[in-house]
Amino acid sequence: MGLHKVRRSELKKLPFPHKNRLRRLLTAAFLLSLGILVLGYISFLRSQIFGEDDLTVVVMAGLDIPKYTIIREEMLKVRKVPRLFAHPEAISQSDQIVGKISQRDIFKEEVFLPAMVVRGTQGELRISHAIPDNLRLVSVPIGTALLEADVLRPGDRVDVVASFAGEEGRGNFTKTILQQIEVVAVGPLNRVSGEEDAIFPSDQRLFGEFSPPSEQHAVTLLVTPREAEILLFALANGRVDLILGPPESSPFSDRGPVTLEDL
Repeated sequence: MGLHKVRRSELKKLPFPHKNRLRRLLTAAFLLSLGILVLGYISFLRSQIFGEDDLTVVVMAGLDIPKYTIIREEMLKVRKVPRLFAHPEAISQSDQIVGKISQRDIFKEEVFLPAMVVRGTQGELRISHAIPDNLRLVSVPIGTALLEADVLRPGDRVDVVASFAGEEGRGNFTKTILQQIEVVAVGPLNRVSGEEDAIFPSDQRLFGEFSPPSEQHAVTLLVTPREAEILLFALANGRVDLILGPPESSPFSDRGPVTLEDL
């Protein structure tokens, strides 16, 4: 008790700033000790709950890895995780990844899966390496005001609208055939001499009263195989235009084609 009273009395004699500093130091020391105890307890629980047979090795990204980067050993780290929570396709050996190319941005601590990397070197990298298995890239020649206004960029989402002509101008209609399609690339369409008729046939059975736009660009879209068929059919039998939409909008329900009677 005497010792306790002496310490309290000495504490009271300290200047006010010194008392605050002492309290902060004591608080920091307490929190540090508590953190060490908690971490030790968690390690103890893990060792009790998950034995060595319950753990599996996975390879993680040790840092953020940009898309199309050749992966090196120092970018990776190997960790043991509970088998129960590990992805069934998780890569377990770093030599299965080193030297390959990332197909997308890979974030720190993310577990590697086979679909995230591809063989090859940066010099051999082709755009096809970045195409997901269930999707396709289709480049189509399109003349649109969006391109002339210079507002269409890779990463944008567009609706694809097709216009078709009936015989002698009767039965013309316009319809949205695809929605929220991602634009991968935009650029001028380079043609060789005499190629125009092959791309835009002037046969009235295909275009009717519609005439191909004079200024052409190639727009590359990311689509499913079925969407590619729909798009190419529309290009072969009518006129196709793009409508720029917001990046996160929801698809709208089919509203049917627009005809002259709707105007």
